[in-house]
Amino acid sequence: MDAIRFIINSLLSLVFFAFLLRVILQLARADFRNAIAQAVVRVTNPLVLPLRRVIPPVGKIDLASIVALLVVELIVMSVQLWLYTGTLPPGRTLLIAAALDLARSIIWFYIIALFIYVILSWIAPGTYS
Repeated sequence: MDAIRFIINSLLSLVFFAFLLRVILQLARADFRNAIAQAVVRVTNPLVLPLRRVIPPVGKIDLASIVALLVVELIVMSVQLWLYTGTLPPGRTLLIAAALDLARSIIWFYIIALFIYVILSWIAPGTYS
């Protein structure tokens, strides 16, 4: 049973980080002609495109992607809690736990990106990366 939990958690984490990467790339105004960015867009489009019909963007912020990220986070938290406890907490508790987990994931994403940037600066100092 632990192997199944591990596989499900790994797949759900990959999907969550794809949506997180899509939101962060949009907020950073990244070039979406990159192969990695195109892969992220293709993976996340099945949920984001239908939401765009209902939720319009506000200025340069794509609210549909942010809502999709929150929905995916709620699904991930629900499945993980159900796998480990067999029950689901009340909606309010689940929302708070999902918001805290989302904030923790964003902070860790930026910390890891900062360390990667530092290590890459040692590899080719003085060049544009």
